Amino acid sequence: MERLRSEQRGLMKHQAEMVKGSFRPMVWSLLVTAPVFIWLRWVFTSPATAIVPVAFFLPVVGHVAWTATVVGPLKV
Repeated sequence: MERLRSEQRGLMKHQAEMVKGSFRPMVWSLLVTAPVFIWLRWVFTSPATAIVPVAFFLPVVGHVAWTATVVGPLKV
């Protein structure tokens, strides 16, 4: 019985290390991606104050602004 408890403690320690190892990359990716999405939201909601132009190039249509209507009610 003692051998099983010892093995269980070792497995729980190993599991805790694995969970800790999976959280570190998640925190780093959150620290990188969250500001990017916040910036993108700012660019799309207030394009007049944006640093970059808010138009992009579509192969068939050409340069299109983010608020333009391409086909019917479809907004880009």
